[in-house]
Amino acid sequence: SAPDEEFKAFHRQHHFIDLFDHLQLTGPEYATFFHFSKETSRPVPMQLDYLFIDPLLISSISKTNSGVYYFRKSDRTLFPSPNGPWDIGKWPSDHRPIVLEIT
Repeated sequence: SAPDEEFKAFHRQHHFIDLFDHLQLTGPEYATFFHFSKETSRPVPMQLDYLFIDPLLISSISKTNSGVYYFRKSDRTLFPSPNGPWDIGKWPSDHRPIVLEIT
């Protein structure tokens, strides 16, 4: 996909690939942060965190073990996606980490 506007100059100088583009993440799969509309308090999934990869490493990336890390509770069940700003306080962080496994 086309790079975000803020990264166009970066991509002109370098040839790195956005990990999420490589993994073909779409919709809420790419959400590393949830913004909440002041009008509705509904979550708006956003990608605020990026991981750029050298094209030479692409063939070494594990597609099944790389991407957005979904927080888990102590019983190993997933934290649900937030329904409102009050839910973020239940998460370990307000951002979901990006995980990369190189084999």
